[in-house]
Amino acid sequence: MIYVMTLSCKSEENQKQNQLIVGEWTLFKEELNDQRKIDSTNIPGMEMGYKSGYTFREGGFCENKLGYHKDMESNDHKFLGTETKYRIHENRLEIYDLTNQIWEGYEVLKLDNKILKLALNDSVNVIYERSRYKLDPEIPFDQIIVSSSGCYGVCQINDVMVSRNGEVIFNNEQYTKKTGLFSSFMNLKEFDKAETKFRKANLKMLKDRYMASWTDDNEITISLVRNGRIYKTISDYGSQSPTELYWAYLPITYLDQKLRLKSLPHSKFYKTRISSFEKENKLIRLAKSESFYLTDLLNKADRVNTLFVEKYTLRAYGEQGSLKITTDGRYFKMRLKNGKFTILDLGYDFLKENDLLKRLSDKLDYEK
Repeated sequence: MIYVMTLSCKSEENQKQNQLIVGEWTLFKEELNDQRKIDSTNIPGMEMGYKSGYTFREGGFCENKLGYHKDMESNDHKFLGTETKYRIHENRLEIYDLTNQIWEGYEVLKLDNKILKLALNDSVNVIYERSRYKLDPEIPFDQIIVSSSGCYGVCQINDVMVSRNGEVIFNNEQYTKKTGLFSSFMNLKEFDKAETKFRKANLKMLKDRYMASWTDDNEITISLVRNGRIYKTISDYGSQSPTELYWAYLPITYLDQKLRLKSLPHSKFYKTRISSFEKENKLIRLAKSESFYLTDLLNKADRVNTLFVEKYTLRAYGEQGSLKITTDGRYFKMRLKNGKFTILDLGYDFLKENDLLKRLSDKLDYEK
């Protein structure tokens, strides 16, 4: 009888742990049990930096916010996704490691409504805090654009645009699984999940730019489009942005490894890189994600025959080199390969409606 009661107590405790762990958790700190310096790569999910976090759901499903990564031959980086499984039993949490295909186990030292404390080994513990997000009011984005600049190394160089209507466009330039222009499809449920992650980042409080103190690192730019206009653009150089923003954009940068890709013709404008609008000795600079958004608009714009005041010259580059494009913000006059011109109508003033005129500034020495 005592044996049965003991089993019953353990079962109740295990059930309680499984209920308590459900939710979102963010790494708060590591706790050393002695004075030895511990290599931070021993901490689960720390291989990409300090931004470790988990979401545990009922039924044994788990999301590792940093995802699972595997370096292949020829500098090929494989992203295995963020979704995995977990199990918790008798004060032991096990999470399935997709990279190594093993169950990683950690002793649960404390678990309540606020704290998840795990023992990694005899020397170090990690403490996660429960995340309770007060989400911004729902912001129905039309598109989310994430662009990666590359680095002094093998950081991927690409642009990804996901749209509420399901359309996904990839411009994979270098260090990606496949290079070239591709289209794909994302269902509305997946788009809403991606959008919710950005809402958790408290968008109104985010700065426009986050900068590391070192050089030669990768720059990620994110442009969020709402009602046909750029709602916000954020630059993150060296992964210095707040944790939730990093978690939001990371899976999108690797989305081409998850979706089925269809090649797009190279005649599309997506290969065009528009760095700035030039007016005499001044420039309006565009982030890489904004440039990709503009090329998408140009790709879908109507061809018209009209006169307009050519206020700006675009600094634009395509596969064949520098391009001759002038504009007033709405109409874009572009020289074709045969020497003739075509005029594209966006239907609105891109600079005015996206509040970009305030960026007009003097050229730097290297831009003159």
